[in-house]
Amino acid sequence: MYVDRKEVFQLWFSAGSGKPDLMALARSGPSIGLFDPRRVQGIGEQAVLANNGAIASVPCRDSGGADSFLLALKMAEGPMKPHRERDVERFMRAYMPATVKSLNCLSE
Repeated sequence: MYVDRKEVFQLWFSAGSGKPDLMALARSGPSIGLFDPRRVQGIGEQAVLANNGAIASVPCRDSGGADSFLLALKMAEGPMKPHRERDVERFMRAYMPATVKSLNCLSE
């Protein structure tokens, strides 16, 4: 996402199999690596929130054989002021369910 031609944040979407290790992804380095991640409840089935982004996943079976969906957000400028973490969390709490709803996950 860009504002005034400056990158503000990045979003990643992934469908896969199994339950991903979100803390390992959060600590994975420059691609998704988040600053000081911690587990949070209420965003998908599992979620990790950090000062510079978040990762969440939910079960979601699709016609291609995937059974989970992952959404990651990372701020472009790195660690932010503490009050911005609340903004990241509010965004994920709103965006994750809306995105999952649009996927039309198949029922078991």
